[in-house]
Amino acid sequence: MSVRLKHVSFAIAAASLLSGCWAQQALGQWGCSGEQSVLPNGEIAPSDFVELKSTSSCMDPCPVYSVRVRADGTVTWDGQSGVQTKGPATRQVSAEAARALIESYRAAGFWHLCQGVSGGEDGPEVSTTVHIGNSEKSINGTPDWKIYRSVGALAETYYWIRGDPQLESVSNSRLSDNDFAPKPGFTDLMRAASRGDVSGIERELMAGAKVNAQDSSGFTALMCATRTRNREALTILLQAGADANLRSNLGQTAIMAASAGSALSEEALGMLIAAGGDLNAQDRDGVSALMLAAPHAEPALISFMLKAGARRDALDAAGHTALDRVASALWSVESESEAVKNLNIGNKAQRQAGLETRRSRLQQVRALLLQQ
Repeated sequence: MSVRLKHVSFAIAAASLLSGCWAQQALGQWGCSGEQSVLPNGEIAPSDFVELKSTSSCMDPCPVYSVRVRADGTVTWDGQSGVQTKGPATRQVSAEAARALIESYRAAGFWHLCQGVSGGEDGPEVSTTVHIGNSEKSINGTPDWKIYRSVGALAETYYWIRGDPQLESVSNSRLSDNDFAPKPGFTDLMRAASRGDVSGIERELMAGAKVNAQDSSGFTALMCATRTRNREALTILLQAGADANLRSNLGQTAIMAASAGSALSEEALGMLIAAGGDLNAQDRDGVSALMLAAPHAEPALISFMLKAGARRDALDAAGHTALDRVASALWSVESESEAVKNLNIGNKAQRQAGLETRRSRLQQVRALLLQQ
């Protein structure tokens, strides 16, 4: 895979971040008088490195892998589970950026940290190793997830963990990134929007963040905000000039992002439509918001979309309508119901009740779509 990082400004910023905020917080909480405190001397050599390892999965399967960034810019990867790329892989990044990143660990006081720190509950077992000259130190756990973010961003581990972001759809994306997989182009404004963090959104906008910036998937802060139930977050972004019709790399809009998510509401759709959002826009595969919503949304929401002008006769690239998608979802429910009947499990009644609820909802949606 070709190198996508063309500048070293990130590495310089990472060095500043690690040597400032992280060092103050980490050393204050995790400093150990009994640990090695003498910093390694000398210039960074081409063979010096920083390596991260995630060694066990957690409940929402975490990626298990190791990634090493050498000072000569060589990045080596070994994916185990919960990742898109399993096994070894390599890429090359700027040697200057790699050296700056490794140097930031020395400047931040990594050698003063405890060798064993808490990684937090429901998280993976992680370790960080830094090698400079004749000195090498590892810590288990992490005092600050910025450790993972700084290396992951430079190494662009997102591609190995989640795949090519340019091919991501709002249908299967969480419209967010995390410290394991910093997403190229994902801004702090998008991060705040994905959490429904109103104060964070306001802070970023006041600092000059571009409200219509798009990440490597073409997603915007407005698309991210649709996955929350925070009306105020949407309001602030729209008032700041967020464009409801901007399209992702796959041609998807904020209304489509809202329709594909579990936080879909009449209020959110109404706000996006009032802001000029095209309810009947279709993506590169011909998929519309109604097609995305119909298999999972409540009948009242589908009724709202139809009254707002959603076209029930729109066809996707395969010639399927929203009604066809509901029919397919109903078939899946029926198949699952038959399978559950033959199971001898303790929660059988509960699963059957859940399937019946889904069946009833889909039948109501089908009736709405059949109305003339």
